[in-house]
Amino acid sequence: YKQHRAMHHYARHSAALLCALGLSSSSSRSGGCEDMSSAVAAAAAALQRDWQQQCIAASLLSMLQETADVQPVCWAMHCSSSSGSLLLPLLLHVVIYCKAPQLCLPAVKLLHLALAAAAKPTNGSSSSPDPADGKTSRKSSSSNKPGKSSKHKSSSSKGGKSGSSNDKRDSSSSSSSIELDLSWLQLSSTPHHQQQQSVLQQFMTRCALAWPEPRERATAAKTLVLLYKALASCPDQQQQLLQLVLGMLTAAGSNAGAAALQLFAAAAQMVKLISANTGTPAAATAATSADQMPQSSDPKILAACAKDLFAAAITAASTLSEHPYTTAYQQLQQLLPLQLPGSSSSSDSSSGVGYWLELSHAEVAAAARRAAGRDSGSSVRLSNLATEIKFGDRQILARLGGWHHLHRLSLLLHNPRKSKAIAALRIWYCDTPITELQQLRTAAAAAAEPAAADQASSLGPGGVGSPVWKLAVGNINLSPGQTEVTVDLPIPLLLAAVMVEVTSFHISVSVQAQEVLHCPRCSHVVTDRHGLCGYCRENAYQCRQCRHINYEAPDAFICSECGHSRYGRFEIQIAATAAAEYPPPTADVHWPATQQTLDSAADAADKAAAAL
Repeated sequence: YKQHRAMHHYARHSAALLCALGLSSSSSRSGGCEDMSSAVAAAAAALQRDWQQQCIAASLLSMLQETADVQPVCWAMHCSSSSGSLLLPLLLHVVIYCKAPQLCLPAVKLLHLALAAAAKPTNGSSSSPDPADGKTSRKSSSSNKPGKSSKHKSSSSKGGKSGSSNDKRDSSSSSSSIELDLSWLQLSSTPHHQQQQSVLQQFMTRCALAWPEPRERATAAKTLVLLYKALASCPDQQQQLLQLVLGMLTAAGSNAGAAALQLFAAAAQMVKLISANTGTPAAATAATSADQMPQSSDPKILAACAKDLFAAAITAASTLSEHPYTTAYQQLQQLLPLQLPGSSSSSDSSSGVGYWLELSHAEVAAAARRAAGRDSGSSVRLSNLATEIKFGDRQILARLGGWHHLHRLSLLLHNPRKSKAIAALRIWYCDTPITELQQLRTAAAAAAEPAAADQASSLGPGGVGSPVWKLAVGNINLSPGQTEVTVDLPIPLLLAAVMVEVTSFHISVSVQAQEVLHCPRCSHVVTDRHGLCGYCRENAYQCRQCRHINYEAPDAFICSECGHSRYGRFEIQIAATAAAEYPPPTADVHWPATQQTLDSAADAADKAAAAL
């Protein structure tokens, strides 16, 4: 029952994942490997540009991972079926194209579980992963009865050859492994297969070398070893994969630093598998049943791979001995308890005490993630991070100083009036380079129409490359009298500007009937429908703080000039961290702004390095 339930869970959520990305299992059966790889790559690249689709995919991947941790064999069986043929290439391309850890980590874990479950031999008598199977236990208990065992002995004594052949056939059928379709991952010298090699190189560069935490890099490196085992029927492709790993170690050199330890261990494991397959007695006894290969390897290949592996080890050792910061480390070690870079077992790793002078991408990313983890828990006012703030009739727009990852947004209402209170909110964002909020004011005016905003997920003046507002969170409902609402984003949102829009209100007719409009100048009661005071001819609909008059919406909820509201005081707090990456340009008009930003960042880095 648990096995069938897990298979139904996999089929439902994987179909939802493929549908969300615009893929279908029927297209994989109709097209070839090249069409399937290109379609999967295009879907993964489009996923990186759509934040809402990323949230949906992250939720589905996390649900698949929760079930696959309990039923890994069923997960491998589903990936080997025709309905799950797109899952393995999709997971690999999601890891390459998407940067959010909420997407990459479950994808690598699912890929690792499928390959690990497929590498383990499964018994035919106990195909279900659940050991507490009632039917299996009853069959085994009934077969061990004395009467039936005596009959079996007499029948086997009558026909010795037939009994031995049946035993061989039963033993071969009882221990079988799940065969995964890896035809899409063909490694050779053709142009398309060179593209597949570049995919694996990007996987090694992004995961096995550049991921911040050692456990994550170790999982990616073990996935490469399992992929090597899964290619046992194709020794040429195994050799190509090993050459890619060794070439990546040589190309990384000293830039990877301690981050290359996991990839080096994976290469050593692959070389060990080759040595276990050469046919030597010592290697054959040392190899386990899971590590054995079906075909024998050439000793020359083993010698060449071992030579490349030792050369990479010698290069790493010489790099450590000739480190430019050796003297600085020796002086720091006298003052601080330093530990190995990336060691997660030490109690000081969370505080950031380590080899600070390393410049590898993994160490820099690890420091940035720790800083982001500390900063994401604290909220600050939006006005402290914004370089420009503007207002609409119902909107609050802010342009942040640089690119930020938004983790959480909170809206606090102070002294709200019962006559007109906020009932629903929307949160919009802009991930396009902008220089001023005036470029987005037309989009904010269009967003004031709820009917038009419900039909579109982005608002803007239009045109290729023009900055637009994209919907992040919609329909945040507030109850009457609620003074605080907090929105936690499932994936940090990369943005340059944010807008909070009020879409509906709680209106109390009885309270509004008791309210009286007073003149801000002479305090007389104003009964004119246009808001003109009959005593001093002052407009009573003017803002009480800046005296601005909005003739288009006299009874506006928010002053479009200063942001003051006579229905209460608003305070927006956000938890955001400075982003280290820059969004990829999607149009030609983005290139000048991108080039200018890169030039200014390079100048700032040169000045900071000169000041050290």
